[in-house]
Amino acid sequence: MSSRDISELHPVVRAKCEAHMKACAAAGMPIRITATYRSVAEQNALYAQGRSKPGKIVTNAKGGTSYHNFRLAYDGVPEKLLALDNWGDNKKDQAVANAAWALYGKLAKEQGLEWGGEWRTIKDRPHCQWTGGLTLAQLIQGAKIPGDTRMA
Repeated sequence: MSSRDISELHPVVRAKCEAHMKACAAAGMPIRITATYRSVAEQNALYAQGRSKPGKIVTNAKGGTSYHNFRLAYDGVPEKLLALDNWGDNKKDQAVANAAWALYGKLAKEQGLEWGGEWRTIKDRPHCQWTGGLTLAQLIQGAKIPGDTRMA
């Protein structure tokens, strides 16, 4: 199970996550963080979902190729969607869910985050990430993440 602890995020992402949470709460829509750091094994298990394990495909990222693996991403959900089936991803609750996710994404982008709800291949509305201008290939090759004081 991936972490839900924002202290496990890169310091820049942690600050952006905290600001996102405050902005959502100020807008009357508190959010709950559902995933932060994810190990390579955890990412591989998630990648297997809908492929070699039951369930719906939710990611195209294999272990080691997700910004979660580098502590640069988190997933969150508006709390008002938690009680809905599949967080409102159904026809009955679609209007409410779409409005909540749109606000969630707008407020994430205001913090300088990339929002997965705008992706083309797999829409990942809970996902927010900050790349520090680095590609996954650069991170995999060991590039230093801007603002990382943990490994100085």
